Amino acid sequence: MSRAAPTGARGGSPAYSEGCRPPIPRRLETVADFRSESVAAFRRNGWPTCVGISGRLGSEYALWIAISEGVGFLFSNQLESMMALFDQAGEWILVTALIGIAIFIGHKFHRRQQVLREHRMAKISTDELKDMMDGGQPVKIIDVRNLLSRETDPESIPGAIHLLFEEIDHRKDELPRDHEVILYCTCPNDISSARTALKLKQHGIQRVRPLEGGLDAWRERRYPTERIDLPRL
Repeated sequence: MSRAAPTGARGGSPAYSEGCRPPIPRRLETVADFRSESVAAFRRNGWPTCVGISGRLGSEYALWIAISEGVGFLFSNQLESMMALFDQAGEWILVTALIGIAIFIGHKFHRRQQVLREHRMAKISTDELKDMMDGGQPVKIIDVRNLLSRETDPESIPGAIHLLFEEIDHRKDELPRDHEVILYCTCPNDISSARTALKLKQHGIQRVRPLEGGLDAWRERRYPTERIDLPRL
């Protein structure tokens, strides 16, 4: 007994609704998907429906398979080469970056050691400076911190005046040459103080020494400080 053909199976559109149409395949990995669809349609609805679905599905699957396989065939070698190149480039970029960082760190370390050697000089301890101040010995104390450091940390050793490194050339004559000049800052290794001391020595001010440990060491000893409200020299 023959089975009645579904509507549209002959001389018309295929007998399956738009909701049953398979989505555009993501990659159409194998033709087996198409075959399984045809077999399932045959079991459910009979041969005509299978033929209708097979015709539509076959054309869609064949088109996508042809496109994907064609693109893959044409560009597979290029894509593989590009991926290999990216992998190699990534490794080289990482190696280059690490080498660059190592060179930068090495340069900074070497430069810092060079600066420390250039600025190595006799320093005065906080206890020695305190004894000089308590004993009434003539001493000029100079705060060589930059403006930002003074604004964020507005404390000073009592009696200290402020002098920027850039002001030395036109203010050098204001500084005494007959007694001690003590410089302090808050930077590691007292670099700013040592740098300023060397500059002052070049201008003939020889009795100049950085305060070892700077303002931080002074405060650690709980020696007195005052607010920064004194005029400059």
